[in-house]
Amino acid sequence: MIRRGCYATCLLRCGKRHQCIRENYRVAIVITTTDQDQPSMTQGEPSKGPHFVDHPLRSRLLEEVHARPFAAVEPPDHASHLALISGEYEAEADFAHLVRLCQLYGVSPPLQGSRHFRCDFGSFRLKWERHTEFCTYTFFHHGLFEQPFFTPAISAVPGDWLEALPGNRLVAIHVAVKSRNGPLCSAEDLRRFLVVVFLVEPP
Repeated sequence: MIRRGCYATCLLRCGKRHQCIRENYRVAIVITTTDQDQPSMTQGEPSKGPHFVDHPLRSRLLEEVHARPFAAVEPPDHASHLALISGEYEAEADFAHLVRLCQLYGVSPPLQGSRHFRCDFGSFRLKWERHTEFCTYTFFHHGLFEQPFFTPAISAVPGDWLEALPGNRLVAIHVAVKSRNGPLCSAEDLRRFLVVVFLVEPP
């Protein structure tokens, strides 16, 4: 429950300090022009919160975070997520492999040096991110399904391109998104859909 007059500090992409004043569920943003907090006014009262001095890299880091928003999905949808570690000196090889995928489908590749990229390839959508030592690839495929993991999103991606991905696997996840308006899965459905692995044997 948000009470009238309560406030919270927001970190938005411009990297400056903001004061959010929520009143009756409406949000007002007051932007300061300095890298040091200024006393903000809340219903005529000076803020009693602490004043912080920003780190020199704060704006740059916030720009990086907000340049990579989460992908929105509309059910029914599938997603396959990979994280592959190739090392901080293999960024060019990772980027070149992404460009090859774009060339296969005749789509415009990202600009040289890009660290994140989204594109609709027709049979699948891709969200790619390059981090310091690893890359993430999230593939999406929209469509109805009866068995959620029988045909994951990654099955729409060319197998030879996947086989040649640089690096070693850190993470591999399949996700199936169903509408909340559909029937619930039964316990028997879950047993059929999921492989259960116990870290500790059940009693």
